[in-house]
Amino acid sequence: MKNLLLSSTILIAAFGTSALAQSAGFQGGELALSYTGIDNDNLDNPISNFSGNFATAYNISPAIGIQLGAGYNSFSLEEGDTAYSIDMTDINAHAYYNFGENGKAGLFVARYSLSDLSLEQIGGPGTAVIPISSDLLTYGIEGRMNYGALNIELRYGMADVQNSLILDAIDSSLLDISFVTAEAGYAVSPKLEITANLANTRVAYDGDSIELFAYGIGAEYEVITSLKVVAGINGGKLSSSLGPETIDMFGYSLGAEYELAAGGIGDNGVTLFASFGSTNISGFGGIDEDLKTYSIGASIPFGGGSDDLYSRIQLF
Repeated sequence: MKNLLLSSTILIAAFGTSALAQSAGFQGGELALSYTGIDNDNLDNPISNFSGNFATAYNISPAIGIQLGAGYNSFSLEEGDTAYSIDMTDINAHAYYNFGENGKAGLFVARYSLSDLSLEQIGGPGTAVIPISSDLLTYGIEGRMNYGALNIELRYGMADVQNSLILDAIDSSLLDISFVTAEAGYAVSPKLEITANLANTRVAYDGDSIELFAYGIGAEYEVITSLKVVAGINGGKLSSSLGPETIDMFGYSLGAEYELAAGGIGDNGVTLFASFGSTNISGFGGIDEDLKTYSIGASIPFGGGSDDLYSRIQLF
């Protein structure tokens, strides 16, 4: 808690001290739907992930507002004569104070619930359930700033694992989870934007720890009105205090976005997107595997602008 309070003070100072002259009331929202396939040479079939996420914001007064959201993810895989499936749902809330003309900072809380793993024998008599359900409560501070062509979002948080059968055998008071993320976008021109993101998650238990560092760099270019091409590289490193070996990740993605409503960059029309990519995972134990991914989806804004919404709190 002491670290959270100190980080709050630093974040608020970074976003200034003058209240934002915004109007009270509904600020807009967004619904995002996507399907992603993850494939590997060792899999009979790709892992399927369907995702749906909803967010909306409301200003209680010109200075104070809230954002509420919910999400659903379903994962499934067919290997041999068995089909595996597991679901995750989440709800989240953000309370913020508007600073300056284009900035805000505040607190967030989110709860993620993982269902039991289901194993169904294809063409067989029934379904078996493995009880691995668990809840994860995350909370922390965050802020957004729009300064001319530059957009920045910062977040620091902690997490508690709850209602987990797997963790019942350990002392949960010795488990410490924290994470920090940073995202930035810079409009080089009306048609070209450069993006970057960093994330670091640390899980510690009784003096031992596992740490995941991830990064990404990308670009979006509007080739014709309403159509953008998107490209990026991403990487990461998973390390542990128990040994010097690490797991390294590096990959790329290519895609396109098409806005159904006519207009230039920044308009709030329904956007369709598709992408594909590949990530190599190598390191510990001689592992050297390539994961291929492809995604399709839609982003549906409503009720005014949605550009100022906080991004989804990513767990994967």
